[in-house]
Amino acid sequence: MDDFLEQPGNAYEDAASPKVDLYQTNHDIIIKAQIPGISMEDVDVYVDINSVKILGEAKVEGAARCEGACLKGKHSDGFTKSIELPADIKADKARAEYRDGTLAITMPKVKPSQGKRG
Repeated sequence: MDDFLEQPGNAYEDAASPKVDLYQTNHDIIIKAQIPGISMEDVDVYVDINSVKILGEAKVEGAARCEGACLKGKHSDGFTKSIELPADIKADKARAEYRDGTLAITMPKVKPSQGKRG
């Protein structure tokens, strides 16, 4: 068990990080992050010319079921996800939407891709 906790990239660490998909069109890079149960007020998104960082915190309040003494209180589970982008983007033109547990970030590319001529 101790070996499992000491290994980098173990399942526990991966479970705290949101699932992220990255898509490209000729003009945009789009990131979709699955962050259900987290309010948009508890999410910060930082966009740079070639990277995106998403930070979130789920606040949980409650008590554990127990007999005798019981510990009650608040705790929070947070995550940080850094994503290197495959092309430079216009950071000041980035847009973010949050709907049904999915954060979508759309960022226009500095240089649009040219479609293949065939």
